[in-house]
Amino acid sequence: KITGNMLQATVPTNAGSGPVVVSLPGTVFVSATDFTVLPLINGFTPGSNSTPACTVTIGGAGFIDVRAVRFNGVDAVFTLLSPNSIKAVLPSSALSGPITVVTGSGSAQSSNRFQVVPALRLLSPASGPVGSIVTICGPGLRGATGVRFNGTPAVFAPVGNDTLIATVPPNATSGKVEVSSPSGLLLSATAFAVVPAITEVLPLAGEAGRAVTVRGTSFGGATKVLFGAVSAPFTLTSNNLIQTTVPLAATNAFIRVITPAGTALSLAPFAVTPQIKSVSPAQGTNGARIAISGAGLATTTNVAFNGVTAWFTNLSATNLWAVVPSNALSGPITLTTDSGTIFSSDSFLVLPAIRSFAPTGGVAGARITLLGSGFTGAWKVQFNGIDAGFSVDSSSQVQATVPANATSGPLSVFTDGGLGKSAGSFKILPFINGFSPASGPAGTQVSVQGTGLAGATAVAFGQIASTFKVLGPDVITATVPTGATNAPIRVTTPAGTAASPAAFLVAPTLISVAPLRGSSGTKVQINGTGLAGATGVQFNGVNAPFAQVTASGLSVTVPSNALSGVIRVVTLVGTVSSSNRFAVLPVLG
Repeated sequence: KITGNMLQATVPTNAGSGPVVVSLPGTVFVSATDFTVLPLINGFTPGSNSTPACTVTIGGAGFIDVRAVRFNGVDAVFTLLSPNSIKAVLPSSALSGPITVVTGSGSAQSSNRFQVVPALRLLSPASGPVGSIVTICGPGLRGATGVRFNGTPAVFAPVGNDTLIATVPPNATSGKVEVSSPSGLLLSATAFAVVPAITEVLPLAGEAGRAVTVRGTSFGGATKVLFGAVSAPFTLTSNNLIQTTVPLAATNAFIRVITPAGTALSLAPFAVTPQIKSVSPAQGTNGARIAISGAGLATTTNVAFNGVTAWFTNLSATNLWAVVPSNALSGPITLTTDSGTIFSSDSFLVLPAIRSFAPTGGVAGARITLLGSGFTGAWKVQFNGIDAGFSVDSSSQVQATVPANATSGPLSVFTDGGLGKSAGSFKILPFINGFSPASGPAGTQVSVQGTGLAGATAVAFGQIASTFKVLGPDVITATVPTGATNAPIRVTTPAGTAASPAAFLVAPTLISVAPLRGSSGTKVQINGTGLAGATGVQFNGVNAPFAQVTASGLSVTVPSNALSGVIRVVTLVGTVSSSNRFAVLPVLG
């Protein structure tokens, strides 16, 4: 509007500070100084609220270069919608009072107060056990006179105009929190959950079956007690006391009490003391797999047989497998776990085991090596039940001497742990030490001495089989067979054949001479035994040529100068004479 030399103009809603420009026909006027556009608040909506982070829309003008929006001096997060509108978020700590908008040109304050309705805006945490500290925030808490958790009075203290802290009281139950203040009775929008808590466990360690007392708070309605993941039987004695028992499969773990209001956790893990209840079998050889059952075995880190560490597999808290180590000795089994070391009540007996022996056969006096395990402390070695001399080289090796009267059969090693027997039989090879007499004619009874002769199946003088009788493992009587020659005596058993170190000398005998008379040049047949080694034939002392010599006969020619008399046959064993005289007939000319 122009009046004389004065022009009036309305500041536009979107105007910003700066020079004023007046345009006239033919000319333009610019003010020498800048016009400052100040912000203006016309109103806001809503006019009151108690909800944290509620949105308030502020209307007005000059909202250009907005730098701050404050609710009674408390900065708020805002969004500039237009030069005429701002959207701001009510700060959680705001109190009732005017709203201020600050721009680069100045500030504007609402003529009306924004009313912050007293309310509990925040419980932190929203749940906890008796004795825990809860922070309560919201406007109108200044001068609070009381705090109650679902009706149970609590100790509290202010920490600011809009904040106080309270301690969850004993016997509190889940429900809303109430604060009495000059502004009225303030009630939390959501319920505070009173969760159970474990304050003490006695004892802190024990074996399966041990009674345990659990103290705490808010155990009411408890539905389960767990040692780790393993359920345990329990009795709810009171809201603050539970009696329970360590379950068989329990491991080192926290104790948990589960209630409808939540779960309580013990302050420290319960240590399950390990137990060995059974060992099966209670004896075995090195390398045998042994089942150990008990309780608290889940954290087993070492298994030892009388101090010797063994390989093992942990199957569960109540079972494991262990392998008897190669150098183990009889004694208790030891288990080491995270909770300690325990010993089996009974000793495990390590049985000796014969896995091989060499040689697999031999004569009395031979040295035999037995290989196996569990030989330490061996106090007897037997060959098919006959005690033998021996020495223990190590837990896996024994040297033994074949006893003189041993027979073929299994070998045995005796220890304090028990008896170990070979799967196969050791063969006692026959051996002939000697015989008597050293010589004799066919039909002579010869005693053959040696070892391993029991079970003899044949006796021969050289290649000629003989009748015989076994008197024991070390002696046989045999009859010199007809046709026998000077040769070793051989005894055959299922384990083999032995030959005498010296030959039996068969003494010669003359059975018949034919003819008993004849002239020089006559062929005479002499039959007998032991004749194979004949070195000479004589007619009454006169040597005669002979041939076709066998053990039972020879052919001789009457010499030209022979005289009537006995015929003698000379052998290495001796000389034998005919029982009848040979008559030398004159040669007819």
